[in-house]
Amino acid sequence: MRPGSNYLPVELVQLILGHYMRNMPFHPSSDSNTVDVAYLDFSSIRGLLNLRFLGRSWAVAILPLAYRSLCLFKSSSASSFVMMWKNPLSMPSMVYLQRLCLAHVQFLPCHMENDSSLKSRSSYRSQVISINTGLSDYVIQMDVVTDLVALCSSTLVDLKLSYREALGFSKPLIDAMKGLTKLKVLILDSSSVASTRNNSDSLRQVLNSLPSLESLSIGCASFDDLTLQTGALPNLHHLWVECNSNNVDAITNFCRTAGRNVKFFECRTHRDMNKSSDMILALRPSLKILSLGFITHVIPLAIGVEVFPRLRVIRAVNCDPQHSNLSWLLWRMFDKMEYFITTYHEGGSYWRTALKRPNVHSLQKPRNFKYIIFTSCHGSGQKDPELVELCAQYGLLCIFRH
Repeated sequence: MRPGSNYLPVELVQLILGHYMRNMPFHPSSDSNTVDVAYLDFSSIRGLLNLRFLGRSWAVAILPLAYRSLCLFKSSSASSFVMMWKNPLSMPSMVYLQRLCLAHVQFLPCHMENDSSLKSRSSYRSQVISINTGLSDYVIQMDVVTDLVALCSSTLVDLKLSYREALGFSKPLIDAMKGLTKLKVLILDSSSVASTRNNSDSLRQVLNSLPSLESLSIGCASFDDLTLQTGALPNLHHLWVECNSNNVDAITNFCRTAGRNVKFFECRTHRDMNKSSDMILALRPSLKILSLGFITHVIPLAIGVEVFPRLRVIRAVNCDPQHSNLSWLLWRMFDKMEYFITTYHEGGSYWRTALKRPNVHSLQKPRNFKYIIFTSCHGSGQKDPELVELCAQYGLLCIFRH
């Protein structure tokens, strides 16, 4: 049968959808975490699914896009998806899901008790029709998380769990996590309140069972101990942490036991970098890319005087124009640096001020330092000929990127 006059090849539909999706609403990504990228919001996914009715080629192209990533904020929505995916007629959509984000996850100490205490659950249908009295719809229960993870275990590559309060994993969820044989990215965050009691033991059990993991992000205020088994996380190359006085010891021990292959480390420190010195030093032999909240005057002496033999890229999320002395370029840790990455909004002002200082004619910099990458919403379309010329005078090439 010949295609109808309104038929479009799937490849052409995919190109059209690619342009269309660039203008759709997204849940925002993180400025400090390069792997925490945006998700289509729920209304955008529904809008995509409605386009299936334009024709068969549209349906073929849309299903993989609509179900490739999913971000759920509500208990009712999460439970609805569990019901749908448990229906054999709906299962084909599951084969596309690679990225899953669950927000407002609730972990309670009782979740680590015997699973028999969790058997008395409301049916998913009753949860969808009527949220339990006193329980906000913006709380996703641990049993729902467990079912979602188990249902997409064969395809999931990227998982983000954002906890409402304390972080932890129930025993059934630990078992479900062990089935994520393709998981490469795991992002975890919980309450920023210092007194929050995150469950370190259940997290260790999960991390010890994920040999395929390549990227780990931990944004939690406190931990007791994160020392893993010898040989755990053999493929871990990227690590993002939010460092403070209540978690620094645990994360440092983690870096010493599981960070042997970490090449890209992102550390959010809120100006006080002294807390992060030991964990950065623990990663020194393998580190190629280092991303910090602030740079220059806040670098601790303990790491500034050390040689990082493989460190080629430094990223500073923020630069303070009020401290624009470039003497930090002479610190030994930057000896091998080739690229410096920062935001155009703050970094542009910083470098403009620094390179106009009266004594800048005597600027000394690492031998291989030749590129400054400024990120902005305009990407390569960003224009600043004055800054480009100023950097060029000192052998630095400006590159503008998203």
